[in-house]
Amino acid sequence: MHLLAATPGGLHRVTPERTVRVLDVGVRAVSVAADTVYAASEAGLFASTDGGRTWTDTRVPASDVHSVIASRGEVLAGTRPLGLFRRRDGNWTEVDGLRPLAASEGWPTPEFRDEAWARSLAHDGDRTLVGVEVGGLALRDANGGWRSVGPTEPDPAVSQRCDDVHHVAVRGPREWVLATGGGVYWTTTAGESWTRLDTGGRRYARAVHLHDGELLVGVNDSPPRWNPPNAALYAGPPDDLQPVAYPGGPERFVISVARSGDRLYAGANDGAVLRLDDRAVTQVASVPVDETTSEAYGVRSLAVVG
Repeated sequence: MHLLAATPGGLHRVTPERTVRVLDVGVRAVSVAADTVYAASEAGLFASTDGGRTWTDTRVPASDVHSVIASRGEVLAGTRPLGLFRRRDGNWTEVDGLRPLAASEGWPTPEFRDEAWARSLAHDGDRTLVGVEVGGLALRDANGGWRSVGPTEPDPAVSQRCDDVHHVAVRGPREWVLATGGGVYWTTTAGESWTRLDTGGRRYARAVHLHDGELLVGVNDSPPRWNPPNAALYAGPPDDLQPVAYPGGPERFVISVARSGDRLYAGANDGAVLRLDDRAVTQVASVPVDETTSEAYGVRSLAVVG
């Protein structure tokens, strides 16, 4: 077993003995499906069938890929500018409907953003969920229809927004959790109503992980590039999140999580990789990041391989 840690400086293969960069391009998301690993990057979507040692360009018809999910015999890639592409039998096609939805909804929502992009992807049965930065949550139903189902931001001038969706996780049928720029949100009604979860005074979240019905989420006062981190880690069921002590907090902001059996691993803004055994947290590795990366990004995606 080893980890793959994605940073703006590349993709790193992490073992107890050493950390090696295996992809020399900025990687935004890494995902494992059966015997294939996918890396969404600023230079396209790459795939590996040997655990991340070697990589092949999948030739997705977009240069800037922010999200990827593979299941049910297909691969979906979310892009910037906002788009969704599907690969079946080795061929890529664009999934129709997402761009018109964005135009009708006025995404990106804040005036200071010039475009929106597909930050996160998930499946709930035969439905596809696309977390849009900045815009909200888009749902594609089994018939190919699209609609907006995310929480709405009542204040158009606010900078930390609940419609700035960084990550979407499916807890069960019609039950989803969002990590957003303005809080962690939970729905049990497929987006008909949303509840902001209690994470103290910290609302900015990059990722949320679900395991055995419980959540693990790192939160911060603000985007880390604005101010030095003042972060916290919470775990538990959605309606009873509890703070978890971890090495480096509150200056260390957990922004990615992966699971191996009952053990969780977390990546942080400063390149640290943490291991969580129940609620006991230890640092097990460190991935090289430069000062700019540690201020704004860090280990922005993490995957367990093998």
